[in-house]
Amino acid sequence: MSKLILPTARPRNPFVAAARFRQAGQHGGGQRAERREGRLALKRELTQLDLSRDVRGKPPSL
Repeated sequence: MSKLILPTARPRNPFVAAARFRQAGQHGGGQRAERREGRLALKRELTQLDLSRDVRGKPPSL
């Protein structure tokens, strides 16, 4: 009679618990978010002024 071999469970990743139970991530906002916020603020200002497209110019291509 042979022994029954059961596979063992993988150990849990300790970083997952830290990420789920507290706000894990970057320290402060990133530069990408600041640039995006600046672009959106400028867009809001331009729509409030209601300038025509010719005066505003073309947006930068990404």
